[in-house]
Amino acid sequence: MRSRSVGVWIGVRSIVCSLLTALAAGGCSTPGKPSAAAVGERSSAASSTRPSYPAAAKGSVVDDYHGTRVPDPYRWLEKADDPKTVAWVDAENTLTRGYLDRPERERIKNRITELLDYPKFGLPTKKGGRYFISRNSGLQNQSVNYVQEGLTGPPRVLLDPNALSPDGTVALSTSSPTEDGALFGYAISKSGSDRQEIFVRDVATGKDLSDKILWAKFSGIAWSRDNSGFYYTRYPTPGSVPAGEENYYPKLCYHRLGEPQEKDRVVFEKPGEKEVALGAAVTHDGRWLLLFPTKGASNKSELWVCDLAAPQSRPVPVLRGYEHGYSVAEVVGGRLFTVTDRDAPRGRILAVDLATLSPRPDGGDAPFTGRGSLWMATARSFSMAMAASRST
Repeated sequence: MRSRSVGVWIGVRSIVCSLLTALAAGGCSTPGKPSAAAVGERSSAASSTRPSYPAAAKGSVVDDYHGTRVPDPYRWLEKADDPKTVAWVDAENTLTRGYLDRPERERIKNRITELLDYPKFGLPTKKGGRYFISRNSGLQNQSVNYVQEGLTGPPRVLLDPNALSPDGTVALSTSSPTEDGALFGYAISKSGSDRQEIFVRDVATGKDLSDKILWAKFSGIAWSRDNSGFYYTRYPTPGSVPAGEENYYPKLCYHRLGEPQEKDRVVFEKPGEKEVALGAAVTHDGRWLLLFPTKGASNKSELWVCDLAAPQSRPVPVLRGYEHGYSVAEVVGGRLFTVTDRDAPRGRILAVDLATLSPRPDGGDAPFTGRGSLWMATARSFSMAMAASRST
């Protein structure tokens, strides 16, 4: 983890040193505009406490990118186990601890603890006759998931992520109850990894089923309407591909409850696009599977759909190209409504008639109608309206 420490300490040391230097100089003790004398005293104090950073040798590495020469003098620091890198990181850590462990630290810690120590509640979600909600008593590392029967039933603990490991290194990364509230799918991550393991809990008994999904990453849990299984995103098993490739080429799979993961069906993939990420959702009526391929950290995406009412149906592209962002609000009356920035920096709503959707020979987008250029706040209100339509 030393290579990660290099970036962390370089990024935060100036902030930490500035904060603690200000505290040491009494910079937070007197409100109002400081006098010239006070400014002089603080400048003198800052100068006298200026840290002496460990020297970092500059190498002679220069990369040539299509004729453009780019120096990289600190390339040697990328060798995390090199004795020189280890010594430099240790010296940086010693310097940083010298500031972080000063007397001011305890006062700051106590104040932050005091400010954070209050009950916190997540928004409740109604599924079937049950309500699911997360609560944190104040200083718990992770919020606890509760469930209650109806509006008046007593809440009971459904899943406490804090009890998943004695040292607190297992985190709840996502969760999803079924539409009828009978089952609760959840994913955990260990030691800060992006890798996920997915489990299913029986809400009535509070016990996990036998299902266990491995090699998932950046995945949601999209349930089929009949509770027979769910869609998730999985990556190659390490060792089945060249080293490093296990972090690319995801597939959207369907897991049927009670069956081994080896039998999971691949529903969608883009084998020609190495760095694509895949997300999925099932519409409230269970009819359509919505697929969202994205690239990198951008919100630019494609939109595909699959008709789950047709047994042999395959995903069909609706909007392609990774040039615009699409956020599906809902499918109502056979029409898919999506909020997008396509030709509308402030956002607008497009509607696609899924009843007439079919693959285009030219690989282009499906026909759509625009709902005008809207303020994003209006678009969000529309999304809320679509959600409200589920209960009507």
